[in-house]
Amino acid sequence: MSLSFSASLRLCGKSLLFVFCFLMLALSAFPQTQKELEEKKKRLQDDIKYTNKLLDETETSKKNSLTQLHLLNSKISMRQELIGTFLKE
Repeated sequence: MSLSFSASLRLCGKSLLFVFCFLMLALSAFPQTQKELEEKKKRLQDDIKYTNKLLDETETSKKNSLTQLHLLNSKISMRQELIGTFLKE
């Protein structure tokens, strides 16, 4: 079944209209000037710097937490030994 010339022309016209509208929408969605791009770049660099700072703080906190964990485990072991000594008396 073939389309008539006018039907295929309408279909082609609708397709071209769709493509044109899509391209215009895509282009209008990104009308960023050089200044806007530079501001965005600066903001992203600042965000990355802040994220790195938070990661460093988290790493320091993690190390402190691990040290506390080791100290608490040591304290528990000594108390268990002390209890064992009391029980032997």
